[in-house]
Amino acid sequence: LDKSYEQQDIIDFLKHGLLLATFKVDGSSCSLVYNKSLQIAKTRGDGHYGENISVSASFINNIPKQIKFNKEIEIRGEIFCTVENFAKLSLEMVKRNLEKPKSLRNITAGLLGRKENQDLCQFLTFYAYDVVSDDFKTESEKINYLQELGFETPEFSLIKNETDIENFIEFTGNFMNEGDYQIDGAVFSVNEISVQKSLGETKHHPRYKIAFKFEGEIKETVINAIEWQISRFGIYTPVAILNPVEIKGAIINKVTLHNKQLVETYQIKIGDRIKLIRSGEVIPKFIGVV
Repeated sequence: LDKSYEQQDIIDFLKHGLLLATFKVDGSSCSLVYNKSLQIAKTRGDGHYGENISVSASFINNIPKQIKFNKEIEIRGEIFCTVENFAKLSLEMVKRNLEKPKSLRNITAGLLGRKENQDLCQFLTFYAYDVVSDDFKTESEKINYLQELGFETPEFSLIKNETDIENFIEFTGNFMNEGDYQIDGAVFSVNEISVQKSLGETKHHPRYKIAFKFEGEIKETVINAIEWQISRFGIYTPVAILNPVEIKGAIINKVTLHNKQLVETYQIKIGDRIKLIRSGEVIPKFIGVV
């Protein structure tokens, strides 16, 4: 996808009509081919040829093994690991005398590439975002149909004006810092398929989709204390009180540690030196222990 760090670029996209906004899930792209039952699961690979990951995908609990569709159809989406399942996976891998995973960002590709212990993929999740079919007039119809078929989808919203764009970008930034799975921005797609076809594609990307990303700056600091707070999503959350550090012009003195499982996974404790990232103008995010 083409990408932008400027909100105005997304606003300019409104000249093409309604937009569909979804989270840009940070995982591994996957295509599922069905003919009533699942025939093959494959990675994106180089864009033309991918790797067969059918065995690994068979262990992912929320991938339907059969769908109510009477001919061949391809479903595209993203495989990823939630924060909660990353903690469970870490415990299971240690139990099996395997190397403990260090990064939520890299674990999905690592598991999908395994030829042994493929059942560990039970800790992964699949979200669908596209149907390869000419039977739809809009992107929003595709999302609704995917849900009817039994697929889970990323958060999405129909965008009509600048205010909708501002609200979804703010929502995306908040979820990046407090949500239960990793995203690295938002994707805005022209909703009308007929308009998409008229816009076409370059050799690099479709002209009818654009990814919005937050520029990030990484700094290190030390944890002075850990407190508990209720997050805006209603979750009881451990929060690290920090030795103040300046990131992108703001003084940062605390950061969410998401949940008990994340604290246990990284063995976070008072006195640890940690890495933070602050993307755009949103609140900072813990990304690892130094």
